Amino acid sequence: MAEPDLVHHPAQWLTIRYPKGLEFDEIQTYVGPVATEEEQAGAVGQRDPDLFLLTESYLTFVQRSKLLAFGRRGTGKTAMVFQLLDEVRSGRHPDYLCGTVISQDQYLQRLVTRVAEGGLTHYSDNVLLERFAEEWRRVLKVHALRAVLEWAAEHQVDNRAAGRIRLFFHGHRAMRPLLDALNRRRRPADPAHLAEAVMAVARDLDSEAACAAFDALHELAADNDRSILVMADSPDNFSWTDPLTRLALSGLIEAARSLYAEGPEVVPKLTLPSELYPHLIFMNPGKSAPQTVFLLWQYHHLLTLLAKRWHAYVECGGRHLDTTLLAGLSDVNEATRYLYERIPGQLTTRHGVVFPVLPYTVRHTQKKPRQ
Repeated sequence: MAEPDLVHHPAQWLTIRYPKGLEFDEIQTYVGPVATEEEQAGAVGQRDPDLFLLTESYLTFVQRSKLLAFGRRGTGKTAMVFQLLDEVRSGRHPDYLCGTVISQDQYLQRLVTRVAEGGLTHYSDNVLLERFAEEWRRVLKVHALRAVLEWAAEHQVDNRAAGRIRLFFHGHRAMRPLLDALNRRRRPADPAHLAEAVMAVARDLDSEAACAAFDALHELAADNDRSILVMADSPDNFSWTDPLTRLALSGLIEAARSLYAEGPEVVPKLTLPSELYPHLIFMNPGKSAPQTVFLLWQYHHLLTLLAKRWHAYVECGGRHLDTTLLAGLSDVNEATRYLYERIPGQLTTRHGVVFPVLPYTVRHTQKKPRQ
């Protein structure tokens, strides 16, 4: 693609009118058609590892001792979860043998409804929180067993431990579709059906077969000196004005903390919207605080992400990316140079004040990573 003549056309290349941000049509004049959201979804997604930034927040979150990550909507919580899952499933993370991701949305309303219909809402907040924590703890444990079975199927492991877990699941008709999918080396496609099955199985975790399955999980984790990772991705459909929802999510945090305290075999990790943080109840804030990460995007992170996405979506239309170039754009100086080759170096405000384009744009548009 021919380089635009920035010397002759700086004003036409990029126009910023605070506070409305970028006029995207002006950019299209020079770089050609930009991929639509549908085209991008069929090509490179937000979870593409070549576009992921290994920020300090992410490198802290992946540690075994970190269980909670809070971040505003659009700050990359889901991308972070699936990046870690990709590292685990490809054998690139030394701490985790296998892992899985569950959607909090699939369980949140079900658990709230179960408590409400059970006539328990007249109990104190502490009692309800403990009830939610127990329900969540069982859900997380079932998914830890599921993660082991998926790992065993993918790696064609047929040892005694996997056999005992499979036997426990086979005793529940609701889990037959999962076992059938694993036999065909596929993951179940219906999250809602899986959630119903998991909640049915979770009621039976005190049985002899369940105890044998968890003994097998512990043996497998100990033999490999690695943990089983269960991540619960941030909810999208919630209301912090609803007291039961707040208690249910507070119960999830307590479930993760208590499950982690039981031993290193299962490591739960949660991502949650930071908007919820003031509305949650922490049963043991002194222990939860060191286990918590807050996602903070610094200027150089946003700049490198902008450069990577410019290459991926604007120049390549979401396809045939230059992975070598993308790796180099992780360096903020290289990303800055790359962007200033494509946009003017300065802009003039309506009051006649001249600013460098990139700092002004990042500061005044207040764009989040998703945007």
